[in-house]
Amino acid sequence: MNVFRPETVKEVSNFIKDHRAMIFCDNGNKKNEVPLYAEILKKGDLLTAHDFNAEFTIQDIPERTLTILEPYRQEEFSIPHTKMLSMIRK
Repeated sequence: MNVFRPETVKEVSNFIKDHRAMIFCDNGNKKNEVPLYAEILKKGDLLTAHDFNAEFTIQDIPERTLTILEPYRQEEFSIPHTKMLSMIRK
């Protein structure tokens, strides 16, 4: 499944529209994946991403995305050898 295809994004959006959601980004291009999927989240939904500060940093996340997400229990998602980004939709 290509996570960047519009059909895929629409399918995920339809799947989560009536439910609380947590989207886990672990594609090789999180700089693009995180902002794309942040847009389809609803208030209170979570977005997490693997390899934070290894494959991408907070500086790689567009300003628009940072205005709609905020950190969420980040310390609980960052365990040794696994750095995770954890954000919640405002």
